[in-house]
Amino acid sequence: MGPQRTAGLSRILVLALVVVGASFSACGEAEEAPSGTASVATSEPARLSGSVTVIDADWARGQLRDAFLSSADTDMNPLAALLRIENLEETRARVPDAQRRYEELLELAAGADCSDGLGGGYSDISSDSQLQIRDERGTLIATSNLGAGEVTVLNDTLGCSFSFITSDFPEEVEFVEVALPGEQRGSVVYSVTELDGADWEVALVVGD
Repeated sequence: MGPQRTAGLSRILVLALVVVGASFSACGEAEEAPSGTASVATSEPARLSGSVTVIDADWARGQLRDAFLSSADTDMNPLAALLRIENLEETRARVPDAQRRYEELLELAAGADCSDGLGGGYSDISSDSQLQIRDERGTLIATSNLGAGEVTVLNDTLGCSFSFITSDFPEEVEFVEVALPGEQRGSVVYSVTELDGADWEVALVVGD
């Protein structure tokens, strides 16, 4: 795992698609990388691509409610009660076959546009928000605006996912720091060795 830093008010969980990415604890402290972590310089320009997914329980519940109300499937009726309470797990345990219907509802809600973001405490993350990429010296080497947002299923809930692809990096980069939109969102650092193993693609998750 490469060295990493984080700062800010929001809890940030970082997941790599293929390699072990950086993860942030609830108190906002980044894990320390092993002192022997290897890294190499790039020999040609590279681009970083991936996604930023924002998760919020109240927002996800609203998306599920909207999907339920727009569905003509009367088999989903027991989920009306499920969507009106806080403890989804407890309700799913009481409603017969609710888990299957809940998963169907997740799929029904997925794919909707959420380019405007979640609003509220996540109003700084939306389509066209900018990621900044810095090298090990703190020099800005690339940027990327987030693409259109799409409702996606992640970890048995819904999130709003934005794709991105950066401009070309210069040569001789050993570490890459990805700074999330917003002054308080923090950042994560990857070594080139990690990024090579992940085909220069990462997935960042923000929220609860």
